[in-house]
Amino acid sequence: MLKAKTSGGAAASGGGAAVGQALYDLGGESTWTCPDGVTSVCVVCIGGGEAMQGSAWANSAGKGGGLGWKNDIPVSAGTGYKVMVGRAGGSGRDPHSVGSGSNFHGGDSYFIDDATVCGEGGGKGSGHTGDGG
Repeated sequence: MLKAKTSGGAAASGGGAAVGQALYDLGGESTWTCPDGVTSVCVVCIGGGEAMQGSAWANSAGKGGGLGWKNDIPVSAGTGYKVMVGRAGGSGRDPHSVGSGSNFHGGDSYFIDDATVCGEGGGKGSGHTGDGG
């Protein structure tokens, strides 16, 4: 979620969300172009969630993505800024094999770069594998 402030302090309109905001919720890279009169933005980033971890005997849910936010990031009108939305992790479980499955971490979400503001992707979950009887 990106919220823009104009030089007069009012919120500027953004696409796909409430006035003064822009919402990016599809995984992948996008570019946000700063509108005229906007001098700073407040950004909230949520990383993609981790995939389920599983085996033939037990499954565990993946961890949720991390949250990052930063207020008053300076921006310049007409400049394009990178918006990265982390995708959810993909399941590595092979339903045709016996034993522990693997998983993939969720992707990081960030604005400009991961040093500006970043919500990290969900990390690896821990499941329990039981013994056969």
